[in-house]
Amino acid sequence: MQAEVFASYYRRKEDYENYYKFGLQFLAYTPATELTVDEHKQWATRMGMAVLLGRHIFNISELVSFIKILIIDSWTNKSFRVSLALILNGFMRCS
Repeated sequence: MQAEVFASYYRRKEDYENYYKFGLQFLAYTPATELTVDEHKQWATRMGMAVLLGRHIFNISELVSFIKILIIDSWTNKSFRVSLALILNGFMRCS
């Protein structure tokens, strides 16, 4: 719970590095079954944006593993899954 509060605070402050850090902590310790499908999509989208906007975020492998779990478990929109997978595949080649 505390990591979620910190993540929300840093997202509003547009401190993307800290948002990413606390967002990963929240996702790591929160069972996927406790989040709704909309919350999964929201977290994945916001964390992806933090990676793009954060200046000092270089290791996105943890986020990719969380997003893969979310895609497999929850998302039903095939075109969104394919688009996200292609974007993440490009990130992995660049890193």
